[in-house]
Amino acid sequence: MPYNWLLSPFISMPEKVQELAEKLHAWQEETNARFPTPNPAVTAET
Repeated sequence: MPYNWLLSPFISMPEKVQELAEKLHAWQEETNARFPTPNPAVTAET
């Protein structure tokens, strides 16, 4: 399996990952931010 630099922080710094996730969730609640949701009118067919 090739080295994946995107996953490296999750492995080497789990405490930092947890801290940032908590900050993100707090910000989302404070600002009422929402992730985009799929549009049911759009299909994957091309």
